[in-house]
Amino acid sequence: MYIARILTPQGTRYALRRTISTAGVLLSQTILDLGPNPCAWYEDGAFRPPLLDAVFAAAGSLDDALLDAVEAAFAPFIPALEDRGHRRSWVRRRLVPEEEAQVAGLHPFDKRRLAFLRTGETNLGAIHLVHPKLFLRLVGKSRDELEQEFWRMECDLRPEELRAYTFAAFNLQSQFACLAARHAPEALDPEAVDAAFLRALCQIHADDAFWQGIVRPASGIHPYLCRYACYHYDFEFPTADSWARIVDGFMGSFRRPRPRRPSRPVDATRAEALFGVPWPKLRAMGRAELIRLFRRRAKTLHPDAGGRHEDFVEFLDLYRRLVTRPKA
Repeated sequence: MYIARILTPQGTRYALRRTISTAGVLLSQTILDLGPNPCAWYEDGAFRPPLLDAVFAAAGSLDDALLDAVEAAFAPFIPALEDRGHRRSWVRRRLVPEEEAQVAGLHPFDKRRLAFLRTGETNLGAIHLVHPKLFLRLVGKSRDELEQEFWRMECDLRPEELRAYTFAAFNLQSQFACLAARHAPEALDPEAVDAAFLRALCQIHADDAFWQGIVRPASGIHPYLCRYACYHYDFEFPTADSWARIVDGFMGSFRRPRPRRPSRPVDATRAEALFGVPWPKLRAMGRAELIRLFRRRAKTLHPDAGGRHEDFVEFLDLYRRLVTRPKA
């Protein structure tokens, strides 16, 4: 059970809904129109009788489990209910095969959205490798309930995260071959990113498997997708400290285990040009000295400072190979 937010020309309204299964398809059923203020249905520590009557008529019963579900739905709007602890506690357990199959059947767009909202990670090309436990909260919910839940979670994003969120959610990095698509999307050609976003948006809108249980409009995109166009076109990738974010990402990536790969030879001429020091001196630098040089040069070579994004991507690759090279 959940409370849906509905945008109308007269303002925002709310409705109490629940997910039901009909012929194997998860659908959304409206129990009661709550009007513009859900809090008005909770007075003096109890729900108003018309609300309880509507829940009873829809479910055919009104037991403790159902009342708990109603309270959990209203908890984000009513502090008195939120204080009762209507939050799922984490329990360590193994997934059963049925749960793993349900998670595997989730739409990749939903998985990428939740992964970014949980981790802030832009590079989600390998979403299939993420542990399925992360996505259990999406199982058993209708498309309408999922979209309402994502809508609520997205309200916690900062303005500077919104465009990066759409870049990750729509898997735009898959439409670019360069390294910047994974680590520095702000360095990509803006017109190419806009074209990639439009293609991905149209693909989601035309995906029948995604919209099960929801009727799409005859023209234009569905209102549930409109906000992503706003996120993409009305906001920018973070720029103020973007080079520092790239550096921090690279620092963290060295702590993650990865298989050993044969090292490629470093082009000494290009290394000298990008790092600004002679190759013998660069090769003799220790790790700490090399990191200091990398941070200093990154400020100059980053596209936000007027550098070419191709040079910056090559600079990142050379740095990775230099800082992780075996000790002599």
